[in-house]
Amino acid sequence: MFEMATGSGKTLVMAGLILECYKQGYQNFIFFVNSTSILEKTKLNFTDSVSSKYLFSENININDENTEIKSINNLNESHNNAINIYFSTIQGLFSLFTRAKENAITIEDLKDQKLVFLADEAHHLNTETKKKLNDSEASEKRNWESMVKLALEQNKDNLLLEFSATIPNEKSVEEKYKNLKVATYTLKEFSEDKFCKNIYSLSYENKELETCFLGACVSSLYKELLAQHHNIENFKPCILFKSERIEDSKANQEHFNAFLENLSPLDLENFFHYSRNAFFKDAKNFFDKQNHTPNLVALLQNKFKESVQINTNNEKELEKGMLLLNSLEDRDNPKRVIFSVDKLNEGWDVLNLFDIVRLKNKANQKDTIKDAQLIGRGARYYPFSYNDFKPSRIEFYQRKFDLSNPLSALERLDYHAIYDSEFITKLKEELRELGLGLIEKEKTTIPLTPTKRFKCYYASNTKDKNKLKELGSAFTKKVFNETIQRVRALNDEANKQQNKRHAPSNNGWVTIEKGVSFKAW
Repeated sequence: MFEMATGSGKTLVMAGLILECYKQGYQNFIFFVNSTSILEKTKLNFTDSVSSKYLFSENININDENTEIKSINNLNESHNNAINIYFSTIQGLFSLFTRAKENAITIEDLKDQKLVFLADEAHHLNTETKKKLNDSEASEKRNWESMVKLALEQNKDNLLLEFSATIPNEKSVEEKYKNLKVATYTLKEFSEDKFCKNIYSLSYENKELETCFLGACVSSLYKELLAQHHNIENFKPCILFKSERIEDSKANQEHFNAFLENLSPLDLENFFHYSRNAFFKDAKNFFDKQNHTPNLVALLQNKFKESVQINTNNEKELEKGMLLLNSLEDRDNPKRVIFSVDKLNEGWDVLNLFDIVRLKNKANQKDTIKDAQLIGRGARYYPFSYNDFKPSRIEFYQRKFDLSNPLSALERLDYHAIYDSEFITKLKEELRELGLGLIEKEKTTIPLTPTKRFKCYYASNTKDKNKLKELGSAFTKKVFNETIQRVRALNDEANKQQNKRHAPSNNGWVTIEKGVSFKAW
């Protein structure tokens, strides 16, 4: 088992293992995964030498012999002196092995074959290992895990290499892989090593979808123009609009295009006027300073028009759409707005996703899990050349800027949603389990200036003084220490009035940090 975070090079490791296994005498490989979209994406990465994400060298030389990658439909098509890969969904593989078809692979075919099974998103293969199963998992138990086990046992030399970013957090599963883990590189480690974007939550009190539409477009355009201003090339921030159902996704796309067509300068003026978010204020200041404001409506309408959109729910366009979805970073790919439901939660190769918009007012537990998975996928860092940061340096692939630096906007993934405190709380918990943190809003520290009454009361009241000290742990050390120093400096004066106990005033609230207050007495 290779437990590796999304974006940490899992598929590249898989490609390297294919070459090593071939070197050790294995020629035939069966790659399987639960999703058709992941299957097609991986097939391109392994076999399409023209693709920008092709994982092998143009010429493959192993043991002083040239070889090539072949995609096969049957083991009987296996080529000598070639790496033969059969690609299938796990559902298709089960059907293949249990329902006889002409010219298809069968279990019988496996007995005389020395095979390497490559299981991607392998956490789906653990339903049999789990002790508690729901109805769908019980069905999978009879199907997936047992079928893979049966196929593996057909030849004693067969190998099973499993890959996953999210191994189920259950004792039975952990025990299963206890001595089988070859590599572990979690999303938490990936993030701590600065290979992830900073993740922000932007909540909107206005429940109209148009507000989310505009917020995401402003965010994306600001990041693009900011990059251009600093001579950073090929920086195209993409937006994902996520809906609950396919029909909702199609309707939301139509709604978005109608909104964009009717967008007016007054809409933008109102948006910036009523927004209290520092990020949007930074965007507005940048647009004004660089003289983009007069043309902002036209810019938004042009940058996010229908021709740059993809709807992943259109089955007729899915194959072509997947090619575009997995090459969004390419210079010649104009697509930057994606409408989807759940197709992209797993297996989507994208680095330049900078804004995710949840187009739903209410959410449940399943939504938080799915959205956390999607955020984890979009959190991967998008490397760009700036000053001395070039691809030859490891820093090129890591976050570079302090949060106070305006260019940190190019290193943030924004999650836009209608305000729902319960959902955001649950989402933070899910992201924390994945090893990621969610920044809800920038916090501003405000120095405490005690009133005259408070100075006197604090100096003479040991009980409440101790309470205040206990509360201090909730605030920044700097502010708390400064506060204590100020109060101590006033002790001499305050002690003179020890016997003058003042009653609290009606406005006896002391604010240390925006949104955090405590009663002075």
